[in-house]
Amino acid sequence: PALLACHVARAENRIRTAEQLDRLFGLPVLGMIPGLTGDAAIMPHRALIDRPRSVYSESVRSLYLDTRERLPKALPHVVLITSPLPGEGKTTVALSLASAASVLWRSVVIIDFDLRRPGLLPAVSLPGGLLPAGPGDAGERPDLARYLRGEVALDDILQTDPRTPGVTMIGIDRADADPAGLLASPHLPILFEALRARFQLVVVNAPPILAVRDAKTLAAYADATLLVVRWGKTRTEAVRAAIRAFEHGFVGAVINRIDYLRHADAAHGDALQHYRACSSYYMDEAPEAAPRKAA
Repeated sequence: PALLACHVARAENRIRTAEQLDRLFGLPVLGMIPGLTGDAAIMPHRALIDRPRSVYSESVRSLYLDTRERLPKALPHVVLITSPLPGEGKTTVALSLASAASVLWRSVVIIDFDLRRPGLLPAVSLPGGLLPAGPGDAGERPDLARYLRGEVALDDILQTDPRTPGVTMIGIDRADADPAGLLASPHLPILFEALRARFQLVVVNAPPILAVRDAKTLAAYADATLLVVRWGKTRTEAVRAAIRAFEHGFVGAVINRIDYLRHADAAHGDALQHYRACSSYYMDEAPEAAPRKAA
């Protein structure tokens, strides 16, 4: 009995259900995102375009719509994405959220503010590839760091990828030597003001809360913050510590990289328990769609 109790305690200590986050922390779960394998795992945010009726696409669209319901009615919105610790998938969630908003006819920009461990450009398989070559090495390219230092203009760092149409990206070319100095830049509030004037949604990819305090600084410019946790991996004590450290509060949480079949078989009592019965509503491959007409 003691061994069984220890096993149950360890299982309970890892986040697996929406009920856990609600019961333990009063945190609503706005998205339960499945894990992907194979080619789909390389650029999962592309699923919104390539496989619009997939489970992944449906779950990310629901995340965007449920998040939007908790935001002020008037556009634009700034949504910050963070996590307790590294490795929980916040960059993928941020990109996918931006893609979902774009598919639903919002003008979107995503900014990579993980200045110590840039994740945006690697996530789209274009490390530095979207940034036009400068006069010197890669460090001379016009990126977010150079904008915050006042060396380049905003238009110089707005990037697009034809494989993810409708999503504008602002990346950082390499880990910065003085991230704290960049976040103290007088250009930071100017950046957010300018992006609010040009886009309906600004998605901010922030560092993990328990690693550095950058997310707390950036939250002052956001309308809402989402906390990303990884299914079966993130521990409850990490969530508790993140909530205590982050004084701005969260509009909700996202449980990421769920094994839908295992979750359904476990019968946790949430909506995913009925995944098998509803699986006919999803398609692994999207039918060929007619091109969208210009507005």
